[in-house]
Amino acid sequence: DGTVLSAASTVWCTAAWSGTVPGLPRAIPVHPMRGQMLDLPTCPVRLVAYGGGGYLVPRPDGRTYVGATMEDVGFDPTTTGDGLAFLQRVASTLAPALGGLTPLRHAAALRPMTPDHLPIIGQDPGDPSLWYACGHGRNGILLGPLTGRVVGAALAGAHVPFDLTPFSIARLPRIEFGAGAVTKLPDLAARYGSRALLVTGAHSFDASSYAPPLLDGLRARGASFDVVKVAGEPSP
Repeated sequence: DGTVLSAASTVWCTAAWSGTVPGLPRAIPVHPMRGQMLDLPTCPVRLVAYGGGGYLVPRPDGRTYVGATMEDVGFDPTTTGDGLAFLQRVASTLAPALGGLTPLRHAAALRPMTPDHLPIIGQDPGDPSLWYACGHGRNGILLGPLTGRVVGAALAGAHVPFDLTPFSIARLPRIEFGAGAVTKLPDLAARYGSRALLVTGAHSFDASSYAPPLLDGLRARGASFDVVKVAGEPSP
């Protein structure tokens, strides 16, 4: 609504949408990964069980949680017939008594994934007033309380009993988004050196006569980078 809020520190914890908001010092390498799950009306297991590509979680009220798919489909939170069939196979494989049951609920959610599947926790290297607490993937419900405790302690000036270096955003490649991003490679190489990642639309990259000689020239200068081509033209 146009309201401007000021604070000494800001914590960035916007789940699967962490990489979509402009105005940050850097692009956040978090992308959505859809996970579908089932709730079944009975519970023949006492402990969490893994197998068949999924898992079962017994619930205190007598239901069984069946999870979960891992689908790279962007910001699409819908459920699918294929997802339902997969979860039903997981359930019947791990506990035959669950086979053929009508689900109480078939739902989907978006997990915030990072390239190395580790969360991003800690200060921005260039702006110490900005803290990241995002990218927890499929373990957010497990790691969220500890992340809150650690970041809260740091903001309050208290002792942080864990080394956050392995979770720093500095470990991840810098990212450039946008149609025509191939033309930004020289700047990427100069600014980020060997830690450059180009994300570009497949059509614009493959159709560009500029791309092959540029990449060859960068390699000849010893630059190291990754090129990720996607079907559409990513938004900034």
